[in-house]
Amino acid sequence: MEPSHAKFCHPYEPYDIQLEFMRNLYACIENGNVGIFESPTGTGKSLSLICAALTWLRDNTRRDIDQLAGASKADLGDWLAQADVDIGRKELLRERQELEEKLAKLRARDRQDQRPQRPRRDGARPSKRPRLDHVAHADADDGDEFLLDDYDSDAQDGTHAASTDTGLSATTRALLDQLNPKAEEDDSISASGVKIIFCSRTHSQLTQFIHELRRVKPPSSFDDPSDNHNRNGNRFEESVKHLPLSSRKNLCINEKVLKLSSTAAINERCLELQKPGTPKDHKCPYLPTKKDGEAVASFRDLALARVRDIEDIAFLGKEAQICPYYASRSAVAPSEVLTLPYPLLLQKSARDALGLSVKDNVVIVDEAHNLMDAIADTLSTTLRLGQLQLATRQVLAYVHKFKNKLQGKNRVYVSQVVRLLNSITDCLDRLSANLKSGEIEVTASQLMSGKGVDQIRPHKLAQYIHESKLAYKVEGYLQSQASDQNNHRNKGVLTHFQTFLIILMNPASEGRFFISKQDGDIVLRYILLDPREHFRDIVQDARAVILAGGTMSPMTDYANYLFSYLPEDRLRTFSFGHVIPKENIYVQAVGRGSTGQPLKFTFDQRSNNATIQELGKTLVRVCQTVPDGVVAFFPSYDYLAQVVQAWKQSSVLTSLLQSKAIFEESKGASVDDLLRDYTEAIGAGNGALMLSVVGGKLSEGINFSDRLGRAVVAVGLPFPNVNSGEWRAKIEHVEALKAKELAGQQALSVKECQNQARAAGRDFYENACMRAVNQSIGRAIRHREDYAAILLVDTSIPHPEPVSSRVYHIAGLLVTVYGLEELPPSCTDVAVLWLLHPRLQEQACMAPFAAHIIASWNTHIQSQSPSASPANSKRHDDNNKRGLIAASFDQRNHGSREVSPLANEAWRGGNETHAQDMFSCFQGTSADTSQLIDYLPGYVFPDSVGERPRRHVGPHIVLGVSLGGHSAWQCVLHDPRVTAAIVTIGCPDYERLMTDRARLSKRKAWLEGNGAHFISSADFPPSLADSVRRWDPAGIVFGTLRDAGRLKGQEHLLPHTQRETAALQPVMARCFGNKRILCLSGGADRLVPYKQAEPFMQWLKAASGKGGFFENGGLYLHDVVLPGVGHDVPPKMVEYMIRFVIDTLEEAAANKDDDGGKRTGGAKHARI
Repeated sequence: MEPSHAKFCHPYEPYDIQLEFMRNLYACIENGNVGIFESPTGTGKSLSLICAALTWLRDNTRRDIDQLAGASKADLGDWLAQADVDIGRKELLRERQELEEKLAKLRARDRQDQRPQRPRRDGARPSKRPRLDHVAHADADDGDEFLLDDYDSDAQDGTHAASTDTGLSATTRALLDQLNPKAEEDDSISASGVKIIFCSRTHSQLTQFIHELRRVKPPSSFDDPSDNHNRNGNRFEESVKHLPLSSRKNLCINEKVLKLSSTAAINERCLELQKPGTPKDHKCPYLPTKKDGEAVASFRDLALARVRDIEDIAFLGKEAQICPYYASRSAVAPSEVLTLPYPLLLQKSARDALGLSVKDNVVIVDEAHNLMDAIADTLSTTLRLGQLQLATRQVLAYVHKFKNKLQGKNRVYVSQVVRLLNSITDCLDRLSANLKSGEIEVTASQLMSGKGVDQIRPHKLAQYIHESKLAYKVEGYLQSQASDQNNHRNKGVLTHFQTFLIILMNPASEGRFFISKQDGDIVLRYILLDPREHFRDIVQDARAVILAGGTMSPMTDYANYLFSYLPEDRLRTFSFGHVIPKENIYVQAVGRGSTGQPLKFTFDQRSNNATIQELGKTLVRVCQTVPDGVVAFFPSYDYLAQVVQAWKQSSVLTSLLQSKAIFEESKGASVDDLLRDYTEAIGAGNGALMLSVVGGKLSEGINFSDRLGRAVVAVGLPFPNVNSGEWRAKIEHVEALKAKELAGQQALSVKECQNQARAAGRDFYENACMRAVNQSIGRAIRHREDYAAILLVDTSIPHPEPVSSRVYHIAGLLVTVYGLEELPPSCTDVAVLWLLHPRLQEQACMAPFAAHIIASWNTHIQSQSPSASPANSKRHDDNNKRGLIAASFDQRNHGSREVSPLANEAWRGGNETHAQDMFSCFQGTSADTSQLIDYLPGYVFPDSVGERPRRHVGPHIVLGVSLGGHSAWQCVLHDPRVTAAIVTIGCPDYERLMTDRARLSKRKAWLEGNGAHFISSADFPPSLADSVRRWDPAGIVFGTLRDAGRLKGQEHLLPHTQRETAALQPVMARCFGNKRILCLSGGADRLVPYKQAEPFMQWLKAASGKGGFFENGGLYLHDVVLPGVGHDVPPKMVEYMIRFVIDTLEEAAANKDDDGGKRTGGAKHARI
């Protein structure tokens, strides 16, 4: 199915990357994929999600209706079946029309009423229907209302177990299903059509999403124009039927229930008030009953008539005097879009309570960068020794009161609760005796090692506590006996223990228990390590799952640790570029303060007072320079408080206050109040400095756009404490998963497996830190016209010192040469690294590559000891004679050479000659490089002066990125002086790349014949095809094969005939003989997809690898694909570049005296 609207009904003119985003999202949903979408700040991600998803939803609904019409035409001879289908279709359309008409009337009435703005949660509440005060439960002297009902565990098996599965993974539920037969499913709340289930982390983020949803008018699901006219013939608008869902805590309108201490207590109290047998005057007066059918239907229609937020829904319930939490269930079936926060999606019991099914629906998780953390947080828990002791006392007091009235299974299970509480308490007492600092890991078997506990079946006991309402009964009785009715300190303890008991049933491989000391108490924590099984049922049931965010990279973490069970073809990853002009953002790593002192914020150094004061002086400079708002993010609340206290004791705070008003985020502060005061200070023209925390409330979902954030300062890297038990366990878990994955690879030694496993753990640890930093600094620059400076303050942030540079005018070009001043004095051979920049960039963007690689080479040769051995001594001498410089220049029609900006655009950008323009540009760059190789030595190293040694220039290495990567292929193939190339996100098969790009751009030349006639069309004229045949790697090789008789489209297939091999040998020797090539590609690259290069790369690796016909041709080829990486150059790629250059130069030194320098070839492939 193709989109019905090319621009997906976007309310504005969408950017190209928004269109690409929406096309891929639509395709993911249509194909039933799990998609990971990364779209940076300012790219309109929310609107793109809404427009693509709603367009697909309406198109899908229309398709379903059309299929009914198609079924009626399938067998024209069976008039009875045809009539039956026609009647069904008309009935369906009639119901939809009636609903739309009803909602339209409600919207019209709502506009006419012009109701005053709804009161918020803290506003006055309308008067309720008459009710009795049903809180005074303790009227009876004997307290029998708190007595447990008779309980038969056998009768309960398989009936209510689903209600107790909060925290259970799919693995645990599968085991329990084997023990208890499944109850017959209740389909009374089945959905009527596919829905979009959208969730985000907080209600404020959902409110922003709902605000964007109101702007969108998706296509109609009525295909026939006559279908969307009412009975009067008037055309009606098909509105978006949206329903926000939330917990009882956010929707309850019974104030006495809302006063309870915790969400769990509110839930238990709510269920108690509606339990069968509860006296009528004790039930909740707002709970819908069968008599309230009309009121519930009215609530449903009002909820769907407009796109409302959660406070609107609560207000509707108050107005109607009906519980919005339960009344909302009636609106689930007719809704199209459901919004809810993470926890309600992640817990099956919460979904069941809401009447929400993910089966065959589309699940979209926004702000998904912390989804794995959210799953872990939702299903991790903490229990204090003091709470356990209190719970034990509470149960014993209850037993003492009702010991003569507890019968049968109640007596058995209550005694089991006491035994288990005692077992865990004794274990904590015993182990805490040896606990001085830090934390100790403990197992579930240790916690359950008490006397008689081995006979307890935890799942039965958890089911009993839930079904019998034991926690509520015990706490209710004790509350009735307490003199202080407002003391909430002792409430919710048994409910908390009930949650912990369920956690005990999870497999040991999924999480760990830790004991530590906090605030004078012993704390038992459960940390979930493996989130896969807790999200798996959603992935398996949903039609499609979409994770979206601005900082999803590296996406390999999601592939490896959340979706590792998915087949490769179901998981799709997409990364989209910025729309922010490069001149609107300034990013700088700051390793030294304003007085030149180093700024080192490692855990052991950051408390140094000199460092703290230097940071303050640096911030003073920033505040004096940057207008309006500055936001500084610190690693933790504790460190922020320490820094502010140190500044108060010096002059730093006074200096800061002279520049800007200062606001400080704290755990207990109201974010709304803080932001209001901060905004007012900036609006008054005084400017303001916001001191906030990475991972705090201001680091997510808050937009410091425009004047609110002209600079963002990230202070230090917020690495978690790697020595904590939690992070040791997480890293060990990741290493174990990686080791298990590598265990079946016979090509790797045990040592190599261990090294890769350790590297996976280290990457996971570093990624957690950098993802948090990226999320924080992404608070600024929120739209295309916005601008800000990003300052990363820490010496540990990789930022090589700039190398020397000098500009030369050579052959009419401005050529920048890097590293001349850093050359070793004794060097006689100077290698040149030619840096070729991407499309729409200019040569200056390649300066960081020069700095990284030159600095790494110079460090490498200095680190080699000349005295280790004669061999090492010789290598040290050889390397010290070899220096490295880098050279860059603007590619044709770029930077200083630009003559037509349009010629650098793609077809979608309005450039009708895109294919010719791009190929001629980078092919010309290859020719420019060869010409500059001729003349560069005469400019950089003229004839020797004085005692300066004469220097030989070579070898030449080419490093190209994107457009430069395409050119790097041609440089290494066609100039024998270029002995090595680093091709970064470039493609060796131009014909295949552009054919696919024409398909995606829906070019007429491709659409006519489905691509069969694209080559030699106006979009890819014969002259271009001839040039590609002469210069392009695949054009040369595959063209040679076609000349030798191979059919087009089968060139990459092996083996070759003798005739084909004979034709290929001289071509391969000329182009690839004794060359070194490193190819770096992103597995999620949408602009230059690796799949377009793959047929040629696989052929080349087979030809030059072991057993290939060109095995002895001297070609070294390393093909690296980084999964989850888009059209970008992440640090991992730079590491490969550095290693490759060092290896290339060392080989050049070793082969200097070797006549011909012929090497043994080989091919390597890596998917990291």
